[in-house]
Amino acid sequence: MEAMKLDCECKICFGQIADTVLLPCSHLAICTWCANQMGIRPINELHFGPQIHCPVCRVVVSSRIKVFRA
Repeated sequence: MEAMKLDCECKICFGQIADTVLLPCSHLAICTWCANQMGIRPINELHFGPQIHCPVCRVVVSSRIKVFRA
């Protein structure tokens, strides 16, 4: 159970549950708060600014999608 909890943690703050999929790599790696702080825009908004990299694979992130777990 502990390993599952660690796998679901935000890879930035380690305090929240990851609920944001980064695109184009599709890693479910960070929480909404960290995505907002990093300036990662939702998929329907244009992003102008510095390049942001996925904390898992380091690919340049273009947008994000919020995940709602059941």
